[in-house]
Amino acid sequence: MGRSRRRGAAFLAAFVVLLAGHLNVYAQSADELLQRLERTYNGHTGLEAEFTQTMSSAYSDFQESFSGTLLLKGNRYRVETDRQTLVTDGDVTWIYSVEDNQVLINKNVDSEEALAVNQLFSDYASRFKATGVDTETVRGQRHFVLHLTPKDADSFFASVTLWMRASDNILSRIEIVDQNQTTMSFDLSNVDLNARVDDRAFTFSPPAGAEVIDLRS
Repeated sequence: MGRSRRRGAAFLAAFVVLLAGHLNVYAQSADELLQRLERTYNGHTGLEAEFTQTMSSAYSDFQESFSGTLLLKGNRYRVETDRQTLVTDGDVTWIYSVEDNQVLINKNVDSEEALAVNQLFSDYASRFKATGVDTETVRGQRHFVLHLTPKDADSFFASVTLWMRASDNILSRIEIVDQNQTTMSFDLSNVDLNARVDDRAFTFSPPAGAEVIDLRS
């Protein structure tokens, strides 16, 4: 066999191997990957993560970004930034504003115009349908990018996109677009699904001198 033929055969073999790898990735449907994601997060004993949240609008130059930490256990969670602390025990929610030194207390009420913090990591299948999947490299690691649309045609949300790490099903990024074309994205790092989270983290005691506004009544 001539040198050019040998090169051609080697190239063809490499191409076939590469193609087979891509076919293996796309053989997994978006629905299957969404199920994998939910099994991973439904099995966690306690979640701890760092995040950066960014909000922007398609109709203006407005953009806001801040970072913080997250603790999650079932339907209880604690989100802390340098501006605000949000805590819920599943029944009562506390929102503490650092700048105003003010605490709002209210009942924990589900809203169609919001995804609760715990719903950012699970329960997608009940409200959204998977419409497609891509692959992307993020921070040197391969990710599945899942595209979701709401099952309810009147939903406040237009779309949700999830970046799921292929090696362990961990979410690295969540992007939510509402019907007003406002985009909210969460970039996640140092995610630990087996963190030892003290239950006392899900209650909140107002700091001394803070104004307390109880909206439960």
